[in-house]
Amino acid sequence: MTDKVATLYEPEAQNWFFIEELNDAFDWTELTSKTGAEHFESHGVSQKFAREAIEVGTRINYAQVGGPPICCYSST
Repeated sequence: MTDKVATLYEPEAQNWFFIEELNDAFDWTELTSKTGAEHFESHGVSQKFAREAIEVGTRINYAQVGGPPICCYSST
């Protein structure tokens, strides 16, 4: 899978105008047809661990680390 993703960053990489075309070209339909939690659980990962791991990724992705955003800290 990482080899396929890496091709997206090559200078001669194809432009994708619709995510569905990329999904089909990379044969990711099965992977993208379920949630991350469903994917992990179908591969034997416990529900609790899967949900906690996804929550961490979501918090990091949206910069919600448990405190106010950095822009709100006073420099004084």
